[in-house]
Amino acid sequence: MLSLVMFLLGAALMAAPLIFHSSVPALLVFVVLGVACWSVAAWFGSYISFYTRASANQAFVRTGKGGAQVFLDNGAYVFPLYHKKIPVSLETMKLAVVLNGR
Repeated sequence: MLSLVMFLLGAALMAAPLIFHSSVPALLVFVVLGVACWSVAAWFGSYISFYTRASANQAFVRTGKGGAQVFLDNGAYVFPLYHKKIPVSLETMKLAVVLNGR
């Protein structure tokens, strides 16, 4: 939500001088502020999209930079360039054992 607000604020800052026919220095200031808002919105949106949470019946192991870490109830940032996410099911499994050695 915050990234959407920053994106719209950046668009408004860049469009306002063009609509109201402001001077060149004001146009430059508003365009620079608008681009800065867009940059912050893009960074914030991409950073939030890398946050991964484990569901109730599942955990995940994050491997890569920083070693292997297990996340059961909380979340972590998984950056695809540095980490690999391996899901692990926490549900019970039924194993069939066949006794042929008698």
